[in-house]
Amino acid sequence: MIVKAADLKAGALPGRMSADPFGRLDDAGLSMRVVEVASGERSPHRHPLSYEAMFVVRGSGHLWENGRVYRVEPGDCILIPRDVPHVTLPDDGGDMTLVCFFPHSDLASNLQELQGTIDLTGGGTPT
Repeated sequence: MIVKAADLKAGALPGRMSADPFGRLDDAGLSMRVVEVASGERSPHRHPLSYEAMFVVRGSGHLWENGRVYRVEPGDCILIPRDVPHVTLPDDGGDMTLVCFFPHSDLASNLQELQGTIDLTGGGTPT
C-alpha cells in the first residue's frame, strides 16, 4: 500500500497537526503518524500502551522528555519509552515534521494529553 503525500488528511491535536496514512488497517498491529509541529507552547503527552519511535524529517528544535531536554535535528531517531511524558518543540519561529511509529494500532486509546505547557526557557519544566 502506498499513500501519497497529497492524500494525507491531517487532523488537529494540541499544538500539532497529525495525519494517519494507514488508519484503515486496524489489524496491522502498528500506527504511524506524520506530524507537523509549529513553534510555540505545547503541552506534553504520553502513550500508556507502547513505545513511540520518532524520526525528525525537517526542522530543528528540542525534545522535552520527563524533565530532560535534548537537541534534535533532521535525521535524528528518537525512542520514547511507554508512559513517559514528552513533547517536541521547534526552534522559535520554525516548525518541524516528524514521522512517528507506535507498535499499537489504535492511537486514540494510546494517547493521553497532559495538563500544563513546557517552557524551555525556565529549565524545561511544565508550567
